[in-house]
Amino acid sequence: MNKQNSNKTKSLKGKKNVGRGVFLQRVILENLSDRQILKKFQLSREAILALYQRIRQDLEPLSGRGHSIPGLVKLLAVLYHFAKHSFQADSGEVGISQASFSRCLTQVVRALTSWAKEFIHLPTDRASWRKLKLDFFQVAGFPKVLGAIDCTHVALRQPTNCEELYRNRKQFHSLNVQVVCDADQRIMSVRAGNPGSFHDSWIWQESSLATLFDEGQMPDGWLLGDKGYYNSAHCATRNVIERTFGVLKSRFLCLDKSGGYLLYPPLKAVDIVLACYILHNVALMHRAPVIRIGDKAPEDDMHPVAEDVDPCDRGPVGKVSLIATHFHVSNVSLSYINTIHRILVVLMSPYFMSCIF
Repeated sequence: MNKQNSNKTKSLKGKKNVGRGVFLQRVILENLSDRQILKKFQLSREAILALYQRIRQDLEPLSGRGHSIPGLVKLLAVLYHFAKHSFQADSGEVGISQASFSRCLTQVVRALTSWAKEFIHLPTDRASWRKLKLDFFQVAGFPKVLGAIDCTHVALRQPTNCEELYRNRKQFHSLNVQVVCDADQRIMSVRAGNPGSFHDSWIWQESSLATLFDEGQMPDGWLLGDKGYYNSAHCATRNVIERTFGVLKSRFLCLDKSGGYLLYPPLKAVDIVLACYILHNVALMHRAPVIRIGDKAPEDDMHPVAEDVDPCDRGPVGKVSLIATHFHVSNVSLSYINTIHRILVVLMSPYFMSCIF
């Protein structure tokens, strides 16, 4: 009799564990208000559940054991970590122990980055490109803009290998991440694997996006860079990339130096950066607002005061035509235009008198 009771007790305990495993993921979200979810995870309830449906097959445990961590709990734990740049072992916050978090991080980041081409991409048809140009033009009347481009630094713990390559000009270790966004702050292109010492212009020249322009596979237009604003229209139009970086680093403190350094090797840090950028686009898709953690604004990105001028910079006459035609600036010299090498990256379109779009 005692043996039978003992077996029943074990059976009930097993069912209880299964119950906790099954319901833990639901309890975490249902016990939180929409505002609390945004504050903890920087994504709305709808965005989290929609994202989970995309990647759930990569996250769900293979085992049916009661103590297996549900896939949604893994996702929430990583979102919490990205947003707060800390990990709290309290199961009331994320549902898992700190010892389990490292495995969950690897699994979730791998699942997210496998969808990178789905969430981060250039327009794929003429109508989408036309809308993108129109959106930029409506900011300040700047024509034929295909995107705003800039680089931002993400701080790293000192790497064990090639340490000096990752030391930037401000003497901390970082990744220098090139980003192109549209007028709505949606990220369209990312090159994240660049050590902090690498110059922005080198990163551009080695990027796959530059190759697309060189091979004539991009539409008629150009990208706007960050230096030497020659008028307020250029400044206002390309400011979207700065605002995008501000949103990214407010939403995900793990990307901002004010929240500390990424405590991972460079290769894993690259995947984490890409995962955060994917999550940024997911947040935009679901119109999730940014809930800033604390009062400190994201740190400003580093930009050199002056840069070497590339004498082979393409399209100087085209730049003069654009400025003179659309912004009524006369006597613009080629030498002046060449000093804004990274500001207006003229990539195509020799005929500036054609239709703006």
